[in-house]
Amino acid sequence: MTSKMLLEEMLSSSEYKKYIEIYKNKKYIDKYLLKILLNKYLDLYYLFLKVNILLYRYDNKHLRNELQDYTHYNGNMLYLDDIDIIMKYYYNNYSKCKSELRKIIEYKLRPNSELKIIDKILNRDITKEIIPISNN
Repeated sequence: MTSKMLLEEMLSSSEYKKYIEIYKNKKYIDKYLLKILLNKYLDLYYLFLKVNILLYRYDNKHLRNELQDYTHYNGNMLYLDDIDIIMKYYYNNYSKCKSELRKIIEYKLRPNSELKIIDKILNRDITKEIIPISNN
């Protein structure tokens, strides 16, 4: 399944629609629904982490095997389209996504090695968010 298909599947799910309704009305991240969405769309979450590892060169040696190879997803090469789809969703929903990432850390919904990457994502300088590839 492509990143576009994964995203479309999540966006059209009843759980996501309910989750967004709660977020829009109450500006609240529902822990129960976040947990359901994270588990149901774990591949999409993995793609998000892989794209961030690739773009921002985060250390991935302590991550589980699925995240070790950040250039492939389910045996297929990650392409610019995948990066574009994932990051476009992230930036178009920036505040919500940042809140979700904070809640994933707060509720410890993922292993510590992943939480460390999420923490790095959260602590990136916003002015550098749009220029991830630079000469270091």
